[in-house]
Amino acid sequence: LEFVKLQAQTMTSSYRGMIQEFQSCLRQKGIRGLYAGNGVNCLRIFPNAGIGCLAYGQILKCLPVSSDKPMDTFWRLLAGASAGSLATIITYPLDTIRARLTVQGASNQNTYRGVIDAFQRIWAEEGIRHGLYKGIQPTLFAVAPFVAVQQATYDGIKRELLQQHQCKPSVPLFMTCGALAGIAAQSVVYPLDLLRRRIQVTAAKGVFVDTYLWLAAQEVIRQHGPKGLFRGIAPTLIKVMPAVAISVTVRDAILGRFE
Repeated sequence: LEFVKLQAQTMTSSYRGMIQEFQSCLRQKGIRGLYAGNGVNCLRIFPNAGIGCLAYGQILKCLPVSSDKPMDTFWRLLAGASAGSLATIITYPLDTIRARLTVQGASNQNTYRGVIDAFQRIWAEEGIRHGLYKGIQPTLFAVAPFVAVQQATYDGIKRELLQQHQCKPSVPLFMTCGALAGIAAQSVVYPLDLLRRRIQVTAAKGVFVDTYLWLAAQEVIRQHGPKGLFRGIAPTLIKVMPAVAISVTVRDAILGRFE
């Protein structure tokens, strides 16, 4: 699903839809093609999720969070945005490499031979700011509200069910809350997520990220209309529901919140 989403977001000429993209990749590359770039994604997601989880909990301790105060949701949004931004900044080079390897896996090009080769070549040819960290600003614009909405929505729905409806803590309950939170967060920030992916995988040099974000939005709308900003949202939502549900449920289990 991540593979299909990236194909749609980067507007590859061969993309015709979710089912067609699955079928095309299976014919040309086999099962391995669907997992192009997954290795580096696993290297990225472990520290990203760990840092985000730890930072969110620690930031909440420093804020006046209380379920009976009207500002509770705001503080949770702030904590989520801060934690997501910190985790993204630290792990962003791996995200850039993952995106390029995944898109490369769908084509006949072999620009990079692997994670180390991609890191070395991007560093040497494009540098840190316009290479490994290319697109960091629009990424933060997308990640900060995504994590903020996800965490605040998850905590809010879970609190409502546990306290107001007297539901018992359980895996199905927490996973349902996580899935709903993932849908809400992804729906809010999807256009920014699409634009930052386009910036990540382009090889253009010497273009400031802020300017290129606006140009990228103009180009997408010119070619595909406003609906182009939501291209690939179907596989994204299908992927994000179980991903967020599992993530927050495992986190709460580790933290002993089922007791």
